[in-house]
Amino acid sequence: MVKPTLTLSFLIAVLLGFTPVAGQAPVPKAPLKELILHFENWEPNSRELFGGRTLPEIKNHPHYRAVFNRRGLAKSVTYFDSIETKQWTYHLLWDKKGEHSSYQIEFHVRKPLTRLHAFLFAPDVSEMRPGWIAKCAFFTDGRIKSLWVEDQSGYVFYSYQFKISHLPNSGMGITSRYFRRDSSLVGSHRLDYNQKGLLEKIRYYNKRKEIIRTLTYAYNEPPGEVILSVFNPGMTLSERRILPFSDRYRENLVVKKDRTGMSDVVKFMERTKKEDIEKLAQLIEQQYRINVDQVDTTYSPITRIEVVDTLIIKQTDTVEVVKNKRFINYGVGAGISLLAGKSFDETPLINAVAEFSVSRPYSFYFIKNINPIVSLSVLTYSKTIIPIIQGGLRQQVSVPIKIPFTTLGWKFPISFSEGVGQSPNGWAVYGGGGFPFSFHLPMRMNINAYLLSNVNGSGKLTGFIDIRYTVDLYPMFRKK
Repeated sequence: MVKPTLTLSFLIAVLLGFTPVAGQAPVPKAPLKELILHFENWEPNSRELFGGRTLPEIKNHPHYRAVFNRRGLAKSVTYFDSIETKQWTYHLLWDKKGEHSSYQIEFHVRKPLTRLHAFLFAPDVSEMRPGWIAKCAFFTDGRIKSLWVEDQSGYVFYSYQFKISHLPNSGMGITSRYFRRDSSLVGSHRLDYNQKGLLEKIRYYNKRKEIIRTLTYAYNEPPGEVILSVFNPGMTLSERRILPFSDRYRENLVVKKDRTGMSDVVKFMERTKKEDIEKLAQLIEQQYRINVDQVDTTYSPITRIEVVDTLIIKQTDTVEVVKNKRFINYGVGAGISLLAGKSFDETPLINAVAEFSVSRPYSFYFIKNINPIVSLSVLTYSKTIIPIIQGGLRQQVSVPIKIPFTTLGWKFPISFSEGVGQSPNGWAVYGGGGFPFSFHLPMRMNINAYLLSNVNGSGKLTGFIDIRYTVDLYPMFRKK
């Protein structure tokens, strides 16, 4: 069985432009822009991103922006507040197999380390300023083993050491010790979590290892409120408060294997709006389009149904790539001539078409999407119906457009088609171009030039320019 992490890496590698060949290592294609996705939450111990969000959903809401490398692994995770101010960034470094990672945390604002974890750090030894970096060493399960804080010049201000122990009640204890630059002890505290992972007690000690205060936490069932009790060194109650419950009081007792968060991207695809998914699909189609046997990459623009049908969540950390092949697309279209040949006496023509095409595209050099087409056109002229059977190709390319002297740029999809046909009285050839887009269903607007021989029995060459609007119908009949 393939390891989940490798499966996720393969999925993102597919999106970013790797084409695996049987018996060969994946070969990277031309350099591509980094893949950037947004999430509601980030779990640094397990390297897990969850709560996928679209751009409209992150507006005026705190969120995490994750940047993935070409191996499909998260290379950085940045936290933004509700007004889009960058707060801090986790810079991740992965091993060669992509199974384990370490990180360091760069702060962009003046905030304490307690913003990262409310209880792991001490409020009086946690100052961070813009450009300061918290460098970390880790236990085998991914938790922080030690941490030291440096400025841009490498000057160390203070450091932490952590120890994890198992409690008799099947809970977990974490001891946090903090030091000055000269390694002299400032103080320490001990966190006790119960078997449910809820914080029950904190004991604070000074540099002489004498207890200075104790905090206890009691929870309703299920947790709704927290009763905080503060005791002095003699265990005399000095304060009691009722606080609202939040996940900051909860800790995972067992850290799961490192994950990149892409499994949640698929869950996000399943529950988000169709229009947003189609926009995301079009973006991937335009920038990262490739042909891979394991993934059904249908003629652009791919739709939400195709994405969700292709990727299925089995577990929270496993993605199964399903061989769900569909060989035939079908659609309908209609057009009307703009200019007609003399033998048609400038009479307007109506050209309806029913089109079938092979869904798995071929590629040739820079053209990543070449679809064979078979179509039936019905040309209506002077109450005469003239059928034309046609065969040809349709290609799609992305045209980059950039604003000079800036980093702004866009890519626009353009399709080209050409082919030959046969009517009862002669032959036909055509060629043209158009613009694919999506509005609930994949659509195209094309302009084609037709040349026909002896279509109306006059024996003369004639032709017309046809503007055609085509709708692909296959997503309507797919099994969900």
